[in-house]
This record gives sequence, C-alpha cells and structure tokens, in this order.
Amino acid sequence: MTAGKVFQLLSSSGIEGVNEDNVFSYRISPSATKLDAQLQILVTDVLESPDVEGSNSFRAYEQRVNVKIFFPVNYTGDFRIVQDSIIKFMKKNKYRFISSSGLAGLPDTPRLSVSLHFSHVEVLDTAL
Repeated sequence: MTAGKVFQLLSSSGIEGVNEDNVFSYRISPSATKLDAQLQILVTDVLESPDVEGSNSFRAYEQRVNVKIFFPVNYTGDFRIVQDSIIKFMKKNKYRFISSSGLAGLPDTPRLSVSLHFSHVEVLDTAL
C-alpha cells in the first residue's frame, strides 16, 4: 500500500527533525504515544482506486495518502517550515499535494497537528 512506501520515503528523507524514529505507518506505537515532546508523523492510506480507461480495464491506480504531523507540546519553531519541507519532498518524489487541514488541536493533549493529503498515480505494466 501507499502508506508503506511513503513511510520509507519520509524515514530516509533527510528533512530536519524527520527520521525513522518518529515516522509511523498506519498507527503510532503505544510506547511512542507518550512522547509529547517529539515531532511525530503518521502516514495512512486514504484511497486507492483504478484509473478506468474503458471496457472495464485500467492501466493505473490513483493512490491517496494522508501525512499527519503531530507537533511537540512546547514547539516554538515555524509550523510552515516542517509542512513546506514535507510538501516539497513529496512533490520531488511524484506525489501531488492535494490539501492541508490547517493546524488543529487534539482534545486529549495540548499538541497541535496538521494533515497533508497527497495523490500519486502508479502506472501498471499491463492493463487489468
């Protein structure tokens, strides 16, 4: 699935503050949920749908993925720098930026988060 691919890309992206210790696919591990002082990124699949060409055959999948950034509780940096770095990196890797949720608070914690949505088309070798 797409989330696994994006997890691998972001884990080794070289983006400041983003590394394999704070990027998660599908769920954040229970031991990491208590680390409110650390930037965390959760990657989940949103949609995978065939790109239909006709006669019920298709040659590509449109894959959408959500990258949710959880900022540390006492984050003093510029939120946009982290977001923009991830957007630029994803574009460079052929993922189209679709939308951002904007900063939102979480009910159980004083952390802020933002969701970034991306789309990618995976072309198949043969029509299905």
